[in-house]
Amino acid sequence: MNPIHDPFSVAGKSVIVTGGGTGIGAAIARVFSERGAKVLIASRNGEHLGPVAKALRDDGGTVESITCDVRDADQIETMFDRAESAFGGVDVMINNHGASFYARAEELSPNGFATHRRHQPQRHVPLRARRRAALDRAQAGRTHHQHVVRGRHLRRARHVRTTRPPRPACRT
Repeated sequence: MNPIHDPFSVAGKSVIVTGGGTGIGAAIARVFSERGAKVLIASRNGEHLGPVAKALRDDGGTVESITCDVRDADQIETMFDRAESAFGGVDVMINNHGASFYARAEELSPNGFATHRRHQPQRHVPLRARRRAALDRAQAGRTHHQHVVRGRHLRRARHVRTTRPPRPACRT
């Protein structure tokens, strides 16, 4: 008898988590790793990645890490290339990157506000990553791609699909 396929299982899937070196991103990476996924964590600050990667490996996870500023298209390409070489592709993309300042808005100087704007990923960054992931999946002949985002981008999230083979006819 064949076991029932769990559509929510991530065992054996490959996952990229941007902002994976701290906070929510590190927690997301840990949960995917605990559930059997291969995880690539990325962060602008490489110092954040080492402790998280080590902890996940110590718990038996398959983890890679890469320093990546997602505002730079070349670094996004390098991140996907790394996932391709390490895991054979990307099944799930978590865009968790961001930056924040610990100050009230009215206390920010014009220079501080400009710096804040420079450090916030632009709207096209998740689209670049999503496009690359979808292209990779289509070339590999995989049937679909899950794209998950958090925060202010959540309401814009879409499930991206490449071509899916037709379902077999039901037999009665």
